Amino acid sequence: MKLEKFKDAAHLSEAVADHILQLLKEKPKATLVLTSGDTPKKAYQNRFR
Repeated sequence: MKLEKFKDAAHLSEAVADHILQLLKEKPKATLVLTSGDTPKKAYQNRFR
């Protein structure tokens, strides 16, 4: 696991969304357990519409 710092929440959300998409490209049968609530909302909105 790699520790990363982000300028703000928007950059963090974009990186999380990109990471999820990359995982699904590499392992299309992967099982994802996604959290709910406001914290991850921007990451999901960025890419999963």
